Amino acid sequence: MKNIRYYIKKVLEFPNFLLVNTDINLNAMWRDCLSKENLKTTHFQFDFNKISDNDIISTHCIIAFLLNDPNGEIVNIQHNKLEIFLKNTIPNLLKVVSPYTEWTTDNERAEELVRSLFLELELLPEGETSSYFQDRYLSINSIERVRIFEESKKAQNRAREILAQMKLKEAEEAASKYNRE
Repeated sequence: MKNIRYYIKKVLEFPNFLLVNTDINLNAMWRDCLSKENLKTTHFQFDFNKISDNDIISTHCIIAFLLNDPNGEIVNIQHNKLEIFLKNTIPNLLKVVSPYTEWTTDNERAEELVRSLFLELELLPEGETSSYFQDRYLSINSIERVRIFEESKKAQNRAREILAQMKLKEAEEAASKYNRE
């Protein structure tokens, strides 16, 4: 494997103009991609031609472009893990990173896509420890960032409710005291 920067650069170099027409047979694309010598594997169980979302189709193309890089040194991938990534992870990522061009125009999003793929495939880029890889992945993970943001919003709302209840209680006590005097 090469350094992570190599793979990020490949994603950023993806020729978006190729995806003007998204009438792409994903099953054929993946069959061709996986028949390459370095990625030999069996075919997927899932019918990727059922996918109609342009962002998902385009992200599949970016991943195939990355995996087919003749200098990428990505070998011995487990097809079942790749299928899980393509079928589950990509749609989940695209719920928070959209449109697909974010992968090819933003360095951090490109890194997130590469690290998400490598995490699922259990690949470790050259020069990184497993611990560093995990830490870096969590620091740029958009899904995690959204989750933390939502939790923080809930905590702020709870704090506002508690403050409002305290003020109401103070007002009630003040009114009770005023009525007694």
